[in-house]
Amino acid sequence: MEIRKELKLKVKIDNLEEIKNKMKKIAKYKGKKNYSDFFFVNDNIDKKYEFRLRKSDKLKLITFKILLSSEKIQENENYRFEIDNPEDFIKFIETIGFKISAVIKKSCEIYFYNKIKRVLSKVPDIGNYLELIYNLETNNKTNEEYKEELFNLFKKLEIPEYKIDNRYYDQIKEEFESKIIWISRKVTYRHFTWLNYCHIKCLIREFTTISNLIMLILCKILFVFSPFPNNKQDYYCCDYYQYKA
Repeated sequence: MEIRKELKLKVKIDNLEEIKNKMKKIAKYKGKKNYSDFFFVNDNIDKKYEFRLRKSDKLKLITFKILLSSEKIQENENYRFEIDNPEDFIKFIETIGFKISAVIKKSCEIYFYNKIKRVLSKVPDIGNYLELIYNLETNNKTNEEYKEELFNLFKKLEIPEYKIDNRYYDQIKEEFESKIIWISRKVTYRHFTWLNYCHIKCLIREFTTISNLIMLILCKILFVFSPFPNNKQDYYCCDYYQYKA
């Protein structure tokens, strides 16, 4: 088993090509790799760790990261070992209380600047990230000196500091999915309310011409403030008035 400490600075980036061009000027390109990462959690253990199975064409690697500190830069203690059969390993850890919490596929471009590993990752649904990774060595440098060197490299890329994200990937994906669920529920509720108005209009419309006029105005207002303006769906204020988005 390999045990080592690492410093990691993770940044979400908007313009992938711009950052890629900057890296090519100050770092050495090493190639591309595709990974499938399986993350595990145990509800009885505080989430101050990352437990991951990484699979690629030639790699089946287990990494257990213990979070030592996390401000702008993560400091982790890593325990790593390779396995032969991922399926058997998953069955084993499930028997001791762990479960898969997320599966993330990453397409990575790898660069090196001195001893700093730079990974440019495309992560579907979550976004694009740049990771600056320093594997600590035993020499005269202190952790703070390593962090300063890492942060100086980050500054050269001219990325705003608010883009720094010191969470693990499974935590980022969990928050992303929770937001999607919340938005979906909100939109569903508003859409349901819109349809109710249309149904009510259908009932009132039959009584008077004035009612028709009032409900036509309401229908127009609702259409303007509908959560689905100008999309591909058609909306009907019952069968009498028709508005096409």
